[in-house]
Amino acid sequence: MEIIQMLCPSSKWSLKAPYAMAPQGITIHNTANDASAKNEVSYMITNSSSTSFHYAVDDVRAVQGIPLDRNAWHAGDGRNGFGNRYTIGIEICYSKSGGDRFHTAERNAAELTARLMLQYGWGLDTIGTKVINTHQYRSGKYCPHRTLDEGIERFWNMVREEYGKLSGTSVPTPTPTPTPNPSDSYLVRVTTGALNIRAGAGTQYPITGQIRDKGTYTIVETQGNWGKLKSGAGWICLDYTSKSGESNPQPQPSQPTPQGHYVGETVTINGVYTTSQSTKKLTPAVKTGTITKIVNGAKNPYLLNNGNIGWVNDNCIVGGNSTPAPQPSVPASFSKGQRVTLKTSAQKYCTGQNIPNSIKGKQYTIMQVGSGNTHPDGVLLKEIMSWVYKSDVQ
Repeated sequence: MEIIQMLCPSSKWSLKAPYAMAPQGITIHNTANDASAKNEVSYMITNSSSTSFHYAVDDVRAVQGIPLDRNAWHAGDGRNGFGNRYTIGIEICYSKSGGDRFHTAERNAAELTARLMLQYGWGLDTIGTKVINTHQYRSGKYCPHRTLDEGIERFWNMVREEYGKLSGTSVPTPTPTPTPNPSDSYLVRVTTGALNIRAGAGTQYPITGQIRDKGTYTIVETQGNWGKLKSGAGWICLDYTSKSGESNPQPQPSQPTPQGHYVGETVTINGVYTTSQSTKKLTPAVKTGTITKIVNGAKNPYLLNNGNIGWVNDNCIVGGNSTPAPQPSVPASFSKGQRVTLKTSAQKYCTGQNIPNSIKGKQYTIMQVGSGNTHPDGVLLKEIMSWVYKSDVQ
């Protein structure tokens, strides 16, 4: 991968990079459009917005736009937030449409992340922590959206693999994070305009992010008046929330399940969202569209016209075709909750990346069986949050 510089002129540092910085971590983003890395950086350093980032990475190269000893405004966690003041922002290109270019850009971003980890002495144990994490972890925004949709652990595995290649060391198998007991979890709705997320249960712990949308969140552990978020982002003070339901509800899906719509269906809509996880409904300029992708588990699971219209949910759809398109049948040999072994002969994830040897030959739990336009030939493995081909598990 080529790494070049197109640095922001020092005359614009007061807007784009006003503070000196000794990097303490990395924040991963998706650009949410289909421009190249050069175009992304060129636009960033010439516009009048304060938004900035250190690198944009596409399928060919990484382009640096902000010096690494200056901060950038990319993490959404405030003027003094850890992400904005102390982390290197990496934007992954071609994330609007996805596909091969995006997956190659992801691989290049994983290599860049590994190089920076070695440069600054951040070990493998910092991946997925405060040091190396996503925009979502810093401030709650669903970013990097496509990388999250396809499985963040899949991307972290790429980083581990690149780190091993660059350092010449063997990469240990990551220990799966224990899954909380669903019967101990419950929903809360945030009642304040800005609620801090902290690294632990108390104000003595550092702020790692902030919730600003007054949305509903799942709490999986409670200590006093503090609750741990299911996403793993951290802890919030429950004094600024209202509880939804009983303390031990029956297990329910955290996001709505698509209600009978299908890829290729033409639908009439009364609203639209900019991302699959957005909570702000917009008035659509176009009243009809065709479903080109379905993301099961998303707040807004239906993508219309490959993103040219946006994302919608069942409440947005007020009319559609009456006869569903035929859907591929799911083999009886695979089902949600089934324990399977990833074959040692497995080569690639359904999304195209190489599968590290360190995770082969081990048992995993099927979280979802592919169907429709969502990896129909694959299964989503819970412990590694990645899609693999059905032929590669037994």
